[in-house]
Formats: sequence, structure tokens, C-alpha cells
Amino acid sequence: MKRSPFSGQKKKYIKLKKRKSNGKTNKKTYSNKRFNEIAVKLVIEGVKSQRRIVNEIGVNVNNLQKCKKEYLNSHDPERVRQKAEGLEIRRLRKELKEAYLELEILIKRSHIFLESIYEV
Repeated sequence: MKRSPFSGQKKKYIKLKKRKSNGKTNKKTYSNKRFNEIAVKLVIEGVKSQRRIVNEIGVNVNNLQKCKKEYLNSHDPERVRQKAEGLEIRRLRKELKEAYLELEILIKRSHIFLESIYEV
């Protein structure tokens, strides 16, 4: 059985900060990006399941999912490209909408002008 990269090294990778939330309890927050990156890589590569990693390192599932999403968005060139394309599509749609509004205004102005000419 393979040895976990986290076994015996938890204290090396995890920095704990205790913070009071609403004055009731102390919550642990994990602040070491390297530690999160290792955990996310294990999940992405399929070495271990997400649930197993969460149980081994004692992190909330939602925190690991958030780290995974951030990692994929910043390291996957396909996702970076898609994000850039999405921003460009939004910009182009906005420009198209403005052009349609401008065209509609010009059409109405031309109708008003033509009506004033033919009424005389």
C-alpha cells in the first residue's frame, strides 16, 4: 500500500490559525497554499478519492472543492481560454445590443423626418 504524502507531514504543511466566529467557537483555517495544491493534485490525478483525502487531512469537503476549482481555473489552459472567450462574447453581445438600439433610434428619426416632409 502506498504511503500518503500527508502521513507524518501534517504539521509541516498545515499552518493553523484560530479565529473566533461570533464569539462562540474557534474554527481552524488552513492557510498553506502548497498543502492545498498537493491535496488537489491527488484528487485530480485520481491517486485518491476526494473523500479519502478529506478524511486523512481533516479538511472540510467544501474547502477542498473550492481549492480544486481555483486550481483548475488557474492551471488549465483550456479553462483560461474559455474564460477569455466568455468575456469577449459578453463584450460583443453588449456592443451588438447597443448597435441595435442605435439602429432603432435612427429608424424612428427617419420616419419622423419623412412624416414631416410629406405632411406639408
